[in-house]
Amino acid sequence: MLQSRSLPEPDHHLAYRLHWTGVIRSWEAYRRRKVLEAVLARAAAGDFIPTAWERRFIVPELDDQPHAGASLLSLVEVLQAYAKDESKAEPGDDTPPA
Repeated sequence: MLQSRSLPEPDHHLAYRLHWTGVIRSWEAYRRRKVLEAVLARAAAGDFIPTAWERRFIVPELDDQPHAGASLLSLVEVLQAYAKDESKAEPGDDTPPA
C-alpha cells in the first residue's frame, strides 16, 4: 500500500530570490538604487505585511503590479547583495574586453 507523503511547502524566499536575480541583472545601477530605496520605504510602512503569496503591495518605482510582501523583501536582499558585489568590483569590470 502506498503511503501518503505530504509535500514540503514551497520555499517562496528561494523562488523570489531566483526570480529577482534574473530581473535586476538587466537594470542600470541607478534603477537598482532607486527601486531599493522605494521598496525599503514601502516595507517600513505601518501596513506592510510579509505575505508569502498574496500580492498586495505596489511599488511604483518598481512597476505597476502588486507584489507579495515576501517577494519585496527578497528583492531587497537581492539588490543589497548585488550592490555589495558591485562595490567589490574593480573599475571597468562591467565592460566587456575589447
